[in-house]
Amino acid sequence: LFLENAIRLYCKKARQVKNDPKSVEVEIEEISGNLDSLDGKIEIYADDGLDTGGTMLKAVEWSNNGNICAGTGKKYGTPKSRLVHFTHPWLGGESYQSIQEKIFKSLPTDEFSTANTRPYVTDAVYYRLKSKLTVFKLADLWADAIIANELGHDLTTRYTDFETEKQ
Repeated sequence: LFLENAIRLYCKKARQVKNDPKSVEVEIEEISGNLDSLDGKIEIYADDGLDTGGTMLKAVEWSNNGNICAGTGKKYGTPKSRLVHFTHPWLGGESYQSIQEKIFKSLPTDEFSTANTRPYVTDAVYYRLKSKLTVFKLADLWADAIIANELGHDLTTRYTDFETEKQ
């Protein structure tokens, strides 16, 4: 991210029983060398998708309880705020309105962000969620990738070989 002072705490979160958010376990997988505490920091959650929100709710609950490392019992503190990003807004299929309301009311966050990989995320957003939701529109990026592929460009490096923030 080209953020020199950013600290990183990578977690592995997994449901032990399918579709049971109560069975979610969160473990600290990797910590950057400059992490001493998350107190007063902004926490960023990233996930590939959000269906019912249960796994994300459990992870945020774990964070609100002090980010305790299961192996050592060490607490890393509680952030002052958080951002939640999920790439694909499955949001419970047909019941997406109620799921959107649930995550808005249950996930203490300053901002949600997602991509418009599902049409209802821009067409039928729960009215209160709109105030905290940024939707990344991907049509231009996909069009560029399709055209670049047709022209024979190497897509494996086209969007990844950035050496500077400007690039």
